[in-house]
Amino acid sequence: MVIQMIGEKVICRALEHCGVERAIAVIGYPITELGETLVEKFDGEWAVNEKTAFEIGLGNSVSGLRSCVVVKHVGMNVLSDPLITSTIHTIGHGLVVLAGDDPGGIGSQNEQDSRYYGLLADVPVFDPNPETLFDSIVEAYRISEATKCPSIVRLTERLLRAECSHKGGRELQPPEGYDRNIWEYSVHERHMKFIRERYQIMIDFSENTHLNVVKGNYNEENNGKVGIISTGYASQVVDSVVDEDVVHVKLSVVNPLPLSKISYVENLDRVLVVEETSPFVERQLSTKFLGRRSGHIQNTLVDENEIRLALDKLDMERVEWREVKSKEERGNVCMSCPFIPLFKALRRVDVPVAGDVGCIYLTTHEPWKSVDVAFVLGSAIGVACGFEKGVAVIGDFGFMHSGVQSLVHAVSHSRDLVVVIMLNRVAGISGRQPFREAEYVVDIAKTICKDTTLLQASSTTEEELFQIISSKIEGGGVSVIVLEGSCPETSSPYQ
Repeated sequence: MVIQMIGEKVICRALEHCGVERAIAVIGYPITELGETLVEKFDGEWAVNEKTAFEIGLGNSVSGLRSCVVVKHVGMNVLSDPLITSTIHTIGHGLVVLAGDDPGGIGSQNEQDSRYYGLLADVPVFDPNPETLFDSIVEAYRISEATKCPSIVRLTERLLRAECSHKGGRELQPPEGYDRNIWEYSVHERHMKFIRERYQIMIDFSENTHLNVVKGNYNEENNGKVGIISTGYASQVVDSVVDEDVVHVKLSVVNPLPLSKISYVENLDRVLVVEETSPFVERQLSTKFLGRRSGHIQNTLVDENEIRLALDKLDMERVEWREVKSKEERGNVCMSCPFIPLFKALRRVDVPVAGDVGCIYLTTHEPWKSVDVAFVLGSAIGVACGFEKGVAVIGDFGFMHSGVQSLVHAVSHSRDLVVVIMLNRVAGISGRQPFREAEYVVDIAKTICKDTTLLQASSTTEEELFQIISSKIEGGGVSVIVLEGSCPETSSPYQ
């Protein structure tokens, strides 16, 4: 019997079915709520950054535990180093990365597509729709253990909230575990064995899995027919628009790309590729296929109207790009934020200010304009090291995530830099989750930089902060100000 339940619950059921014992997560939209659930349910923990989270997962795998790592799309960049090496190294028990992508950039600094890490790391990538979510997770563990490689399952907010099918899945066989004999081979030999043996298993799986299906009235004489290739949640959107006259190839396993399924539509007159967020599948096909490259699909968050517009213009080789219009910012600083005096003071300094993501990201626009640049989590200090003289403002989570190394660099290379660390001990913008590692921030900062000052946000005015920061800029060298404050419990930057 098929049972319908929201995506998050289906994921939990699938992990239980697979005998997963550990979940390691890093906070961030759109997987924060999922991470909270899995950390509690599967003897898990929050990690200080994604690289650490994935490395813990590798340790679980080698020691005989099935585990999952839950990160958002930009976190894939951080864990990519051990991910890419793990494929050739080999692992033991199943390890699956649940990667939360953010088409539309609702709660992120970019709209990155995690599927590309399949090509970079040569690992299986699943892009499930509501019908295939449960089985995709089960099969991700099965192929992980068959190939001794991690798998990636891509998730989006709409999939996590969708009504998904749950009808059970194949039982997993006990894995062989980690084989230390891999060390009998050189790096080159391990790579050769991977390409000749384990990667072939991935190809065979992708070509033959029940998770990739063809719908519609297909036959070899379908001259003039329209075809669509879709992946992920977009497959459900396509199903809601097209009828059986359209041959629809629905892909839930997208790496390695199942070329045998694509062959069902390659001889049709017009084939549209519908996917989020980037043309991952489309770029691996010839220019005969229409989609983002041809301008037929323009929005990164695909809806029914977008597909109808594309189908109406399939007789055109290229569609003119629509104008990109500016929109209002998605949020603002909480009006009761204790760090508002800091934001006002930073606006007045006469040197460039590097910010970080999170709440600081919300001060790039009016009425604040407190920071000039804000790239990725933990980047503020490193970016400011590139200024002749400047300020870096970073949250405690960003500092511990990946900012510590940059402070070491700043001190050892005698930069002229003022670092302001906002110490609030919670993930303010993601839901006030406690941040244990924050207790080490002051001691670490003092160990690295002798000129470290601890101030209380509640008792330090805008003018005082401006004078202190200006004085330290004038004095030269590296100095750190740790500004401690408590986030308001009832406010939200999205209100």
